[in-house]
Amino acid sequence: MSISTDANLYYGIQLGTGEDITFPWKKEDLDWKEYYAMQMGLPPIEAPYTDETRNEYRQYWEKKNKLVETSKCSIGTHCSCDYPMYYVTINKSELRAPRGYPVVVGNIKIEEDWDNALKQFCELMGLEYEQPQWWLSSMWC
Repeated sequence: MSISTDANLYYGIQLGTGEDITFPWKKEDLDWKEYYAMQMGLPPIEAPYTDETRNEYRQYWEKKNKLVETSKCSIGTHCSCDYPMYYVTINKSELRAPRGYPVVVGNIKIEEDWDNALKQFCELMGLEYEQPQWWLSSMWC
């Protein structure tokens, strides 16, 4: 088993740990992507996964993934796999560098709609909004 340490640069908001905050999707027993899809009008499938429901699940996963991919924002983690600390980021801003593989950082600029996109995403997801900033963090797994 190997250990990975990555650097993350992103524009966004720190959320804290799962101990600091109760995420709305945890109350629904969902991950953040399923909760996002539900908030966007795609409810999760209630039926258990079986041979009969396989196609229904596949269609749901495709629709869910498409919704998540088209979002300007996402939720990520830093710190460690055993003690994740969560953040909301603008997908376009996020840059990761795995240990031993430097990455060129081009012009760091904030696009005009980023703050509003983060605010709308936080409202949709039931998360507290604060003024976004550039963050440099690490992830150890």
